[in-house]
Amino acid sequence: MLLDSISAKTIHLGLDRIRMVLKVLSFSPNCPIVTVGGTNGKGSTVFLTSRFLESAGYKVGTYTSPHLHTVHERIAINQQLISEHDLTRLLEFLDTVLKKNTISLTYFEVLTVVALLYFKEQGCTQIVLEVGMGGRLDAVNVVDPTVAVLTTLSIDHKEWLGDTVEAIAVEKSAIARAGYPVLVGVGAQNAALQMALEGIGAQVEYENQDFCCSFSETGSFLPTHVALALRACECVMGHSLETIPDFQAWIWPGRFERYQAYGTDWILDVAHNQESVYLLADKLKKIQTQYPGIIAIWHSLVDKELDVIVQTMRPIVEHWVLAPIENDRATPLEVLRDTVIRYGGTVEPSITPYIEQGYLIVVFGGFNIVADFKRLLK
Repeated sequence: MLLDSISAKTIHLGLDRIRMVLKVLSFSPNCPIVTVGGTNGKGSTVFLTSRFLESAGYKVGTYTSPHLHTVHERIAINQQLISEHDLTRLLEFLDTVLKKNTISLTYFEVLTVVALLYFKEQGCTQIVLEVGMGGRLDAVNVVDPTVAVLTTLSIDHKEWLGDTVEAIAVEKSAIARAGYPVLVGVGAQNAALQMALEGIGAQVEYENQDFCCSFSETGSFLPTHVALALRACECVMGHSLETIPDFQAWIWPGRFERYQAYGTDWILDVAHNQESVYLLADKLKKIQTQYPGIIAIWHSLVDKELDVIVQTMRPIVEHWVLAPIENDRATPLEVLRDTVIRYGGTVEPSITPYIEQGYLIVVFGGFNIVADFKRLLK
């Protein structure tokens, strides 16, 4: 299969290759598109937007990344994952096109093209796309959105997007289009982004100025996710949702996901950078008194700010267990151990004694480690 011959780790930012393929295929989208970018909260906002549109009777194609267990998770229509048959069929078709035209695509670009082809052939009436990284040169930016959404803005992926807020604002703002709405969440509002969006000429709407979340209870989602999703739905539908479903009970896998297993409570969260770890810590503070203590199972990739992560979690986490992961960018365990110890934490070889005491077990640090433990806890 085409994906087997491409490394999922390879990153080549740029739109020339994917534009060439779509031109060869004479592809153009034929329904409204919501594109969601930002640093954190993209997946939750995409999930809510898709589910809200589906509840209104639309056939919604959703493209997300990365996946937890299977690549099929990335491409779905009304929550139904693409089948093995359809994925294989479209990959074989695309492979033929690429070879005939001597074009090579990255793993993410291949899946982006497959998703767009699949949504069109299946007659989707709305499409919701999650930006993979950045915005300006991300494959998803090859199509023009009806409405763009920017969730939060902070420094991450510095080697690709730059190490200043100003540079990252330029990269992420580029999913907006002149004359079309772009929704800016509270976590993305700063002078650099405002200037970048004004330069594009987009119709900018700011959360808590032009729209807001009116719900006092938002379940496992942040109010900003709900506000952005509902407003995005209004933009593509042309009106508000007549009935808002009971979204407070919805679960977006890997985002403060709760389990009860082995006699104690678990929380799995893909928080992996400064901003998302702050949010995780804030949620844990609200429930920590319900337990005799909290022990974290953690791993983090080499490009993450380890010191900030440990400092943020240290007041809440009493003990740490370091788990290896299968990833080319995995941080050596001794580096993680030294970071924890440097800030006064203790590293334990096992969680067993703490399970027996009823500790809350928190697994965090990224998709790899959460996926591993979801398999264990099922």
